[in-house]
Amino acid sequence: RRRDKPNLLSDGDNLVLLDHEQAFSFLRGVINWRPAWNAGPLNHMPRHVFFTQMKGRQHSFERLSGALEAVSDQKLDEYATLVPSEWKTGNDSTERILDYLKQARDNRAALFAAVTQLLT
Repeated sequence: RRRDKPNLLSDGDNLVLLDHEQAFSFLRGVINWRPAWNAGPLNHMPRHVFFTQMKGRQHSFERLSGALEAVSDQKLDEYATLVPSEWKTGNDSTERILDYLKQARDNRAALFAAVTQLLT
């Protein structure tokens, strides 16, 4: 979410964040792509729509970390069974996404440490 393209919806009380273009950008073969928990990819964060408001403040990622921790391999496998077979034909995107989500879960401490350092 960039300032020039925030992808945010609000009804005045609630905020919905949309990330339909970037959620699984690694599937597109982006040159030099690395996972977010490898601090380097976070260099785009200063362009994030909320960066200015978040920079220099205290943040707790405990709730989000707990949510990631709760995503078990079994739950991810269940999600995979819900992907229509037509979407799986001729590609390995489902497996790659599952692997990415497992790695994100397992590397959440490094991810949040990198984000915290960037926002300090």
